Amino acid sequence: NVSTKTVRVIGAPSVDFSAESLCDEQGVRLRANIAGTSTEDPIIEYDWTIAGVERPDNTPTFDFLAANGSYSVQLRIRTALGGIY
Repeated sequence: NVSTKTVRVIGAPSVDFSAESLCDEQGVRLRANIAGTSTEDPIIEYDWTIAGVERPDNTPTFDFLAANGSYSVQLRIRTALGGIY
């Protein structure tokens, strides 16, 4: 006997972000730009890391006060089916 099933593979989303208000001593707003998400595997978590420090905020938009300088920023998302991007 042969068992045949159809398996659907959900594509990975494209993760990007933008930054607004980049003046010294002003708040900076980071905004997630996620493309290719699926209603079958929605985003459940947004992990922002700024200058090597993980931020507790779990939203697609994150605000922080920035002094003059350069900051390394990372955005990682987690989906309901366990994908990490």
